[in-house]
Amino acid sequence: LNDRYGEAYALSQRGHALRWIAHYDEADRFLQRSEALRRNLRDRRALAISLAGRALNAASAGAAEQARSLGRKSISMMEESGDIAGISVTSVNLGVSELILGDLPAALVWLDRALAVFPIPGGHRSLGWLHFVRAHVRQQLGDFDDCRRSAAEAHKMFSQLGERHGLIAVQRIRKAAPPKLPPGVQAIGGK
Repeated sequence: LNDRYGEAYALSQRGHALRWIAHYDEADRFLQRSEALRRNLRDRRALAISLAGRALNAASAGAAEQARSLGRKSISMMEESGDIAGISVTSVNLGVSELILGDLPAALVWLDRALAVFPIPGGHRSLGWLHFVRAHVRQQLGDFDDCRRSAAEAHKMFSQLGERHGLIAVQRIRKAAPPKLPPGVQAIGGK
């Protein structure tokens, strides 16, 4: 078909599929080919998304500095163009990269940034998942009040959309967070 945009997209998707099965070196080769095509096409938005994809792959492979460098390049490109949706997507990718790398405070910074600029109002599926991931990070950090608030936002989105898998995920995270006690009441053991 001689569709260079389509070819770049297909290469990227192949790279992500390989990332999911932990073939990181092979994944990066496909992601680099996609990046090169997009660079030649001078499609800066798609190029920035390619860099963000490579950042996720690097994080998955445990290459923290490479992941952060690629992630910063991707978000800088989006910021330079003023692409709010792109800033949101690349912020989520940076947050997930930091989550994979185990830096929960950094993950939270990027997830909060993505929420602050989220371009699609109302009940959007990805917004529900963004709140869910934020709830997970807050839970891991021991901030159970904020975890519950984020889980409630995720539940609201998933309920509006009938997103069964999301509702199940929220139910699990709610069960894992200790119950909120009335003021002045201590849990057994004084915690």
